Amino acid sequence: MMADNSINDDDNRNFSRLAITKLAFAKDGAQARGGLLKDLSTSGAFLEFEYPLGHADHDFNIGDQIELILEDETTLSGTVKRTEDNGVAIYFDRENEELRQFVQAMVEAEWEIQQE
Repeated sequence: MMADNSINDDDNRNFSRLAITKLAFAKDGAQARGGLLKDLSTSGAFLEFEYPLGHADHDFNIGDQIELILEDETTLSGTVKRTEDNGVAIYFDRENEELRQFVQAMVEAEWEIQQE
């Protein structure tokens, strides 16, 4: 049986998710890993690490404070909420209204692009 590698809270999946694919980096000071942003909402994102040999080791742990750096150099801060062999789920700081508004605008813009 697989271990539960997630923070259990009442906010799980209460926000609409947007399936996207964008280059991004996760950085916690000690390490930085590149990957693809695969899932985005106003509450968080999932960053999938991809390596040519299929091996995606990372040392991010639940509760780590990290920066998510997007391909346009936008930086979002959050906490690792869940770890998987191939990536991490990041929970954005809900107290940061500017961050919430930025992510909401990004989600809405991506949604409009996908509808065209």
